Amino acid sequence: MKKLLAISLLLSTSLFFQGCRKDDDNEPNLSSQFFQQSADESGVSAENDLVFENVNTVFQTTEAPGGGRAAAINICGATTSIAGNVVTLTFDGTTACDGRIRTGVVIIQLIEGARFRDVNAVAKVSYNNYSVQRTIAGTSRTIVFNGTQYVKNISGGNVIDLAAGGSLVHKISGNLSAQFDGQATRRTWSLSRLRTYTKTGENQYELTIVGDTTYNGQSGVDVIGTNRFGDRFWAITATPIKVNNNCGWGRPTQGKRAHYNDNDASLIVTFGTNLNGILDSSNCPAFYKVDYTRRNRSYTAVYPY
Repeated sequence: MKKLLAISLLLSTSLFFQGCRKDDDNEPNLSSQFFQQSADESGVSAENDLVFENVNTVFQTTEAPGGGRAAAINICGATTSIAGNVVTLTFDGTTACDGRIRTGVVIIQLIEGARFRDVNAVAKVSYNNYSVQRTIAGTSRTIVFNGTQYVKNISGGNVIDLAAGGSLVHKISGNLSAQFDGQATRRTWSLSRLRTYTKTGENQYELTIVGDTTYNGQSGVDVIGTNRFGDRFWAITATPIKVNNNCGWGRPTQGKRAHYNDNDASLIVTFGTNLNGILDSSNCPAFYKVDYTRRNRSYTAVYPY
């Protein structure tokens, strides 16, 4: 049995806030919870990617330890303080930045290398009640992050200094706790992924994301964790996920991520589709498709970014 759920543009939100739709057959809980899990994971990934764009901004200035250019640190909604090799970003909780309001603290510390642009330099990124909030159709949605991640500059260099066609590679690892929509329980997520930046034109950059660990015999795993319902899950990048600064870092233009859990279910997220779930070759696709399968049942939903 297969269903197609087309979500109206009136309910359009970013990856961060896609909800689930209840099924009307014998397993509404498992399927709708898994749909919610994929939405939550997409939200965590999108907001996590934004933080690492902020990290890039920090290390592309000479004000920051290990900085590479003569520019002030300018991050929307944040004040910056520098002490030794530590940069602290404190978000004001009032400034709207691309539809989101951020509060809390992100601390960035260069722990290996004289400069972050050096090959194999490592920065530590710590989250202290870092919260991202958006209001959709009058409903406030939030994710609160705590924990520590590390970013290793495998190739060396800075994004801003790339020549046309040039690329650089960052490895992201570490553990975060996430609280969704005011829930008291913190869910722990372990992320491991490679992020490759390529300069595609003047001030145009593409980011390719792939998983970087193995779990349950599967390679390409980029996240292992417990969802908001207390169930263990893991996800792999089935095909590399691509985003760019023209369409927005939270709007993948292509790629697939596969989710698995202990209930013998799988869910495939295909990024960069049209309203009908068909791959869209336009410059900035507006939708992504979610296919859920468990035993002899399958469901499909199409969501807008």
